[in-house]
Amino acid sequence: MNMFWRAGLISLQELKARHNLIIELPEEIGLLAALLLLDLSNNHIYRLPAHIGELSSLKSLIISNNLLDELPTELGELPSLTSLKASNNHLSELPREIGRLASLLLLDVSANQIRKLPREMGMLKSLVELHVAHNQLNDLPEEIERLTNLEALNVSYNCLRELPPALFRLPKLTRIDARGNPDLVVPEHLLAEFRVRGGTFLPIR
Repeated sequence: MNMFWRAGLISLQELKARHNLIIELPEEIGLLAALLLLDLSNNHIYRLPAHIGELSSLKSLIISNNLLDELPTELGELPSLTSLKASNNHLSELPREIGRLASLLLLDVSANQIRKLPREMGMLKSLVELHVAHNQLNDLPEEIERLTNLEALNVSYNCLRELPPALFRLPKLTRIDARGNPDLVVPEHLLAEFRVRGGTFLPIR
């Protein structure tokens, strides 16, 4: 009998285990089929088990401030996930399978070491907020123009030189934070068009 059955946690809906010096999760985590919220922030977790992809009811996953250098591909098997917060880790890339998170509304992978976003990001049609600040991005995939529900984009403090022109025409996008990209050049006509629609672009110039 596994630890979760013994502890009577099989029907648990929220598990908050932040600030506990946790290094890794047991594979039995996948048995918590009713789990809606999993908060593992501020630990020492260096990997997530593949069985995390079995949390079919999970809506919010918080794994910020850990030691993760990759995310398991099985994250793409979480059909109900609406919020993924993985800031302040050691991630150098995101798995392509992230594009399968059809319900995702918020993605925060700020303060990592990500150099490139996968093209599959364009499949996140429900995404409302995307936070990728403080990484090492040189560009954004053209597929980002497919994020028709995106309202807020934070790409501050990267190494961007340009932004996809179609980004400024996304129908719901009202805020772009691009501070801390010293070589970034944005054509004035794109900024003017964006602001006419009520958009805010940072840095203000």
